[in-house]
Amino acid sequence: MNIKSKLHWDAKRLAPPAILGGLAIFYMVIASGFSDDGSAQAPMLYGGALLGLSVLVFLLALVPGLKPAPKFTRIKHPAGPFPWKTSLQIFGLIVAFIALIFLLGFYLAIPLFLLVFLRLISGVSWLGAVICAAVSYGFIWAIFSYFLHLEVFTGYLSGFV
Repeated sequence: MNIKSKLHWDAKRLAPPAILGGLAIFYMVIASGFSDDGSAQAPMLYGGALLGLSVLVFLLALVPGLKPAPKFTRIKHPAGPFPWKTSLQIFGLIVAFIALIFLLGFYLAIPLFLLVFLRLISGVSWLGAVICAAVSYGFIWAIFSYFLHLEVFTGYLSGFV
């Protein structure tokens, strides 16, 4: 491996965690300027978690001898033209996710999105998708309601359901 290709490989491994770390610091600096300390709690939590993960990934990228993760995907991309069907399905799911947030709120929209995405796009079994959706609901509730005592948007239909 010549010097140019080694530098290119190092840049490919180190750039993403460095960029995410920079974004996390930017996010936390903006949040520290909020006039209300309660409003800054969630951005500081997210920024701190993202910064910690970025530093960890950056340090792991520096360890010599670690092989890159194998490129494995459950989606079978054809060797020919662009896979429009899969791309449109994912785009439709994202639009539906945003609509679900407005209608049902975050507590229900995130697990439902995960359930549908994992089952239909990723090909995970129904049991695995349901377990992931349930765990995500519990995690979201624990972080926002239990630990942070934040009121999360419950959707416009929450009064009717």
